[in-house]
Amino acid sequence: METVLKTIVTLAVVGVAGTLLALQIKISTEKEIKRAFDDIRLTSEITRNLQFHEALEIARRLAPTVIPYPQGEIILRSKDGGVIKLGINRYAVMNKVVEENRILLVWGIIALLVSLELAIILAYMITYPIRRLSWAMEAIAKGDHQIKVPIKGAFVCELENLIRAFNNMAIQLQQWRRLQSQISRMDRLASMGEMVSGVAHEIRNPLAAMRIHLELLMEMRDSLPAEAQENLEFLSGEIDRITDTVERFLLFARPHRGRIENLPIGQVISWATQMIRSLAPSGVIHLETRVQNPDQLVEADPGKLRQVLLNLISNGIDAMPNGGKLVIWTKIEGDRLAIGVDDTGEPIPLDMVDRIFEPFVTTKPNGTGLGLAIVKKLVEEMGGYISLSTGDGVTSFKISLNTAPKGTSSVYEEAH
Repeated sequence: METVLKTIVTLAVVGVAGTLLALQIKISTEKEIKRAFDDIRLTSEITRNLQFHEALEIARRLAPTVIPYPQGEIILRSKDGGVIKLGINRYAVMNKVVEENRILLVWGIIALLVSLELAIILAYMITYPIRRLSWAMEAIAKGDHQIKVPIKGAFVCELENLIRAFNNMAIQLQQWRRLQSQISRMDRLASMGEMVSGVAHEIRNPLAAMRIHLELLMEMRDSLPAEAQENLEFLSGEIDRITDTVERFLLFARPHRGRIENLPIGQVISWATQMIRSLAPSGVIHLETRVQNPDQLVEADPGKLRQVLLNLISNGIDAMPNGGKLVIWTKIEGDRLAIGVDDTGEPIPLDMVDRIFEPFVTTKPNGTGLGLAIVKKLVEEMGGYISLSTGDGVTSFKISLNTAPKGTSSVYEEAH
């Protein structure tokens, strides 16, 4: 399209400029020829009263536009009957016209070059936004719904409106895709929750019976051989582990509304710091806290928020078996509060980053894959969202929650 526009505009400019120059040269040429005929008529009146050689001398003075020519159509006669044939030297006339209009021709050529350059710029201004729209459409067709075409550079109002409409369409497509993904995820979670809840209840009953019989055996452990006592301890630990897994399944499957309260983030981070010191090996994990405003109130369920932080902290510590740095930070972002848990442990594989919050997706050899799925569920129940980012040797989980309106008091102040 750009080539077509350039060709059309260039031909139009060349046509107009050429027509104007040709018209000007034609008018100047006609004037020059008319002037030559006027000079010949005046000369003919003079030569009638002169001898031939005198008349010839005067006729030669009409050069270069009029010259004596054997086959000339214009005839002058002298007093003594001599005949002089004259002709118009059109080549000389054209040279004279060009010389007289030299400045006009120079400016015409300059105007032509400028017009050609403007034609190229105009074609570029029109086609460049269209090319960007074409590229963006190809990107959307390939699945990139986050692309956005900058409006700057669209000098034509209609193109600007077209780009703005395209960007709005891309945003709506992105929102629709996100909504579709959420609906699909909710459907999967609902189906999975029903299945998990049924399986967990079926496992819970025999587990309770096994626990009762194991406790009866534990009462007689002193009369059993040492090897049998070790086997009982092993069975007790495995039953506890299975029970904990079943409880996780039920926690994931059961909706729990909880209670949203105004919590000072500083006290929550202080509790998390104490938990790190009790969970992490001494001198192995370096702890750092960066709390922007400890008195900032956040809308959250105390139990859920502590469970979320405890899970993230535990994951961070597990990712650093040889030691590392664990950072807990907060940052106010408008009317929301961001809480981050960063660790320098083993990074999460890139192919799992987008799926890490899905159920049964885990990087641990013996993990159930429910920990982060439960974390995401708890955060969303508190009206927030959680995201993961990796890079530069740091894995960062970021929680975003609503801040309490100004003037509200915390639950601790209300209790007193």
